[in-house]
Amino acid sequence: MKMRKWLLPDYIEDISPAEVTVIEGVRRIAVDTMQSHGYQLIMPPLIEYLDSLVSEASDDVEMLTFKLVDQVSGRTMGLRADMTMQAARIDAHVLNHPGVTRLCYAASVLHALPKSLFSTREPFQIGAELFGYKGLEGDLEVQRLMLDVISSVGVKQNDLHLVLGHQGVLRSLIRAAGTNINNDIMKALYLALKHRDRPEISSICKDFDKNIRDALVELPTLTGDPNALETARELLPKVQGLETALRNLVVIGDGLNRSVHSLSYDFVDLRGFEYHTGLVFSLYVSGENDTLGWGGRYDDLGKAFGRSRPATGFTVDLRMLSNLSTKHSSRKTVWAPYRPDDLSLSQKIQELRATGFIVILDYSGQPGISSELLQDTDTLVFINNKWVLSGRQ
Repeated sequence: MKMRKWLLPDYIEDISPAEVTVIEGVRRIAVDTMQSHGYQLIMPPLIEYLDSLVSEASDDVEMLTFKLVDQVSGRTMGLRADMTMQAARIDAHVLNHPGVTRLCYAASVLHALPKSLFSTREPFQIGAELFGYKGLEGDLEVQRLMLDVISSVGVKQNDLHLVLGHQGVLRSLIRAAGTNINNDIMKALYLALKHRDRPEISSICKDFDKNIRDALVELPTLTGDPNALETARELLPKVQGLETALRNLVVIGDGLNRSVHSLSYDFVDLRGFEYHTGLVFSLYVSGENDTLGWGGRYDDLGKAFGRSRPATGFTVDLRMLSNLSTKHSSRKTVWAPYRPDDLSLSQKIQELRATGFIVILDYSGQPGISSELLQDTDTLVFINNKWVLSGRQ
């Protein structure tokens, strides 16, 4: 059977002009908000050499990356699946500033596989990255900025639920395991923790110190517990680094709990496990199953570009945010007759467009436009020797 040429690949779709109008309006508000906080907008290329898009610490990103061979150089290239690596490269080599650098972006990425059954393989993301500051103030800044962006488009605080985690909890337990852990064991443990498969966790950790094994098995049960920090202190063994991670979560939680409706903790939130090194977070909206925003600290990522320094950031799904937005602006549409020799008409059209109207020239006298734009239209008419909008004099 011959494939129809107009069909799109699975999990790839067109977006209607009406939805694009909303998305673009929300994108502009979001970018303006990020820039008002001092974040500089970047536009990295869609395609790069593969080793610039993935690193040894981001196997999950590599799995999502489309790969192809460059016909010019013969090297393997990739279509970006994530923009954090690109921001780290720009910070390291394009800017190379000694102090704090703040970058933001708004662009599409491409995934080789969908993240979920209802996900697109071409998500449109907005986000911000802060480089060069290791204090908790940096983590608070990017999370508050994410919440400001979401609030700026009309999403209500009472609809937001924030989940906080810290990779230091898990990493501290693994360091204290008392056995050699090779890469295969780490990958298996990562998957078991990600799926919260406690029997499998126990099996993988059978050679670990008993206290560590028991702690890892119980770790997934703390998810969603509003008293998770207190429970963790009672349940988990006293190992190096763990108490610091828990204290950091207390500071972040106290700093953000008034900015969202509810806040909880998850110690096995492994979004980008190989790439995040400290605080991590996920933001949810009432009535939605998918994550609206996510991010965290990734202090080691710049090492791939020869400049390892502190970094933290967030990403928000722009299309999902647009669906939730109540503040995108709509522009009134005006039909104007086509009279190229009428200078007064041309001047009126320019004035209307300069003040925000959409003015469409009507060549045939028959509106040839989609029904979405026809819902709020007006017409230029000639009354009393001047061009005015119909019904207005």
